[in-house]
Amino acid sequence: MQLGQFLDKKHVILDIQKLERFDCLEEILERVATDGYLRNKMKALDELLEREQLASTAIGGGMAIPHVFTDEARRPLMIMARSKEGVAFESLDGKPVHVIFVAMAPRKDKDLFINILYHLVRFLKVKENFQDIMEAKDVDGVLKVVARAKDNLLSEKLKRLVKDEVHPYRVPGTGVSG
Repeated sequence: MQLGQFLDKKHVILDIQKLERFDCLEEILERVATDGYLRNKMKALDELLEREQLASTAIGGGMAIPHVFTDEARRPLMIMARSKEGVAFESLDGKPVHVIFVAMAPRKDKDLFINILYHLVRFLKVKENFQDIMEAKDVDGVLKVVARAKDNLLSEKLKRLVKDEVHPYRVPGTGVSG
């Protein structure tokens, strides 16, 4: 499995309007269809906002990865949002955030979720990837950039878990389902 397999076309927003981090996160969850991914979108949003209050998830360089383990998630969910103006996210470097990847997962998928977050940070730290996401003209353009992440996300241990169908979700294009 690769990073791009966790980002669905309907989970990409190219024009976030809100300029403050909590308002921005609310807008993101309001605008995406999370059917099949979340039991209760509002409860999941509350948990995401609580997590964000602990410490900003901005990683510097114009990027943030708000994330949370939640019982409201049926399977891992990744949403990508872009703000041309920039969102005040209380980043350590003091710069506004332009690319936001929201990630949610059930607690039972902790190992896989941590692996996804690790590879997402590695991917975003490549300056060209960030620039290409910012310059993408449409959703398909963003998906092509994310598809460049060629790292294999699964360790041998996680491959066995997925093969044994411990994770009850389907990853598009992989044949992995539960």
